[in-house]
This record gives sequence, structure tokens and C-alpha cells, in this order.
Amino acid sequence: ILLPDHLAGRLQDGIAKRVTLGVRPEDISVEDAGESEGAENVLPTTVRVVEPLGDEQIIHLSGPGDVTIVCKLDAHIKVTVDEPVQAHLDTGRIHLFDDQTGDNVSLEPEHVAHAG
Repeated sequence: ILLPDHLAGRLQDGIAKRVTLGVRPEDISVEDAGESEGAENVLPTTVRVVEPLGDEQIIHLSGPGDVTIVCKLDAHIKVTVDEPVQAHLDTGRIHLFDDQTGDNVSLEPEHVAHAG
């Protein structure tokens, strides 16, 4: 995944040693496996569960390293269980969390609420 410059810069500043990438289900889209070949910020995945919810659906995908990805799609987008698809992450909407503290390191320090 190619991070936007502001996030890559935060990591280069040494703000955290290890991070977890977080992205909301509505900020992930899917495409047929062959349509995104060579595109940036896509992960090869396989559809594992489809949960129809009226005008939308929740899709569970298995990705590289046996990671589970959950996305929310419009109901008109057709996917089937065991179908290979490309998960596209909207990198303008991702967050990075420090593995040790749980802090959202993608936020600028002035936007972080402090307990006190």
C-alpha cells in the first residue's frame, strides 16, 4: 500500500516503530480480479462472506497473510463467495495506529484529544 505523503512523513518522523493500518468498511471498494492489474493500493482478495442488508451489503474478504478485510458495498454490486476480487483502499481515508499505544498516529498532534 502506498501511503499519502502526509502519512509517510509521519512514519519517517519516527512517531511509531510498528503500526496497524485501519480503514472503514465504506472506504474499501472491490473490482474484478483482472480489472485492477498493476493498479496502486489494491490487494488481491477472495470473497468469504456476503451479508445482504437491503440497499447495501457487508462483504468479508480474505487477503494476503490471511488478513480479513470487511467492506460495505451497494447492493447492486454483485459478488459471490469464493470469487477472487481486488480490494481498493481509499488511502485518503486510512488511519495508522501505533501498535504499542493504540494512538492514531495519522493525526497531527494538535488534533489529538488529551485526557486530563
